[in-house]
Order: sequence, then structure tokens, then C-alpha cells
Amino acid sequence: KEYKNIQEILEDDAKMNWFEATYFDKREKTNLESGRGFKKNFVKSTDESVGVITRNYTKRQISNPHYIKGDKIRLFSLKEHARIKGIPDTLLDGVADTVGHEILGQSILYNHARGLIRALAKKLKALT
Repeated sequence: KEYKNIQEILEDDAKMNWFEATYFDKREKTNLESGRGFKKNFVKSTDESVGVITRNYTKRQISNPHYIKGDKIRLFSLKEHARIKGIPDTLLDGVADTVGHEILGQSILYNHARGLIRALAKKLKALT
């Protein structure tokens, strides 16, 4: 992991699209009453990890992680999403947010991928 807490990966808040933290209250209540387990998933700046960010992150689903500050929430930006997964955000330069979140949402943690590739390369090298 390349950060101690979420504060370290955040971009400038002023550029973000914020919503009231109560945005999901009614939906959460309806979900729980109907037996669906989907709950709000708010992440604070002091949190050290973030749950799964899915490929359809931009659809603003209740169970996807939302950054909370005071009484406002927002989605993580594309760069923040990349940073959470340890992926160099420069790999997404010029990619639209929706497509970028789809790419990242279907990815694994960058260092896990590097470790798998190194282990595979070591095995293949031993075969030659």
C-alpha cells in the first residue's frame, strides 16, 4: 500500500461534485425494509483502506465507496481511484472518467499484478 490514509491520495475538493450526505438515507431504509443488504459506504480522510470500487462506479450506487467530509459526500475521482489501487494515474491520461472507472473497476491492485508477473517470469526463466 502506498498511502497511510485516504487524505494522502485526495485531489483538490473544490473541483469535485459534492452531494448531501443524506442522499442515500431513503434508499438505504428502503433496501433494509425489503431485505436487501445494500448500505451506505462512506470513507473518511483518516480511513486506511477503501472497499471494492466497481466498474460501474459512476452510477453512484449506494454500496460503492463515497468520500465523506462533514455533511457532504462525493465519488472518488479517476486519479484517486487509481491511487487507491496503486496504479500510476498517468496510465489513464486522456481517458474519460466513465471509461477510466470501468478499466480500474475491473483491475486488481497494481503491486499484486507486478508480483504475479515477476513470479511468472521467474518460473519461465527457470524453464529455459
